[in-house]
Amino acid sequence: MRMRPVAVATSLILVVSGLAACTPRLRGELGVSVDPQGRVVGLIAVCPDAQLDHLTLTDVSQGGVPVTLRPAGDDRPDSVVLSDPGDAWTGDWPQQPTPGRDPRALTADHEYVLAGVLTGTGSGDGKLDGVSFVPEQVLADPQLRSGMVRTWRAGEIVSVDEFRRLDQC
Repeated sequence: MRMRPVAVATSLILVVSGLAACTPRLRGELGVSVDPQGRVVGLIAVCPDAQLDHLTLTDVSQGGVPVTLRPAGDDRPDSVVLSDPGDAWTGDWPQQPTPGRDPRALTADHEYVLAGVLTGTGSGDGKLDGVSFVPEQVLADPQLRSGMVRTWRAGEIVSVDEFRRLDQC
């Protein structure tokens, strides 16, 4: 027995709709850029009803050891200098660094993934999909020095203003 094209199309629409209903809604966005001082920064945009719990920065070239960065106070920063988070962030940097190397320094040719976890009111916990990057490529990209951000979506590059509106709220 052959199915008619209308029946097949209807079945596909129902399956896709069902899958879409099961997919958790994103509650924010992550990106990477370069600040005016020439440092690699992670940018964070989160929906108003959610809060950033923590970020993870993983050097996937070195076996995937993650560093967890948490906002240090009640303020929720919208960016973090990845090689030197400063006083607004607490981190669990490696205690046994390679001799002669600052454990916070990003290795220029290594691939990193910046990901995040959210807590929210009414929306439950969620995650921010990871954005992968290689520091030397980010620093060499002239677009990222002019107020642009590489997002997690297939490396799409958008303006900082557009990035702030991409938070899926």
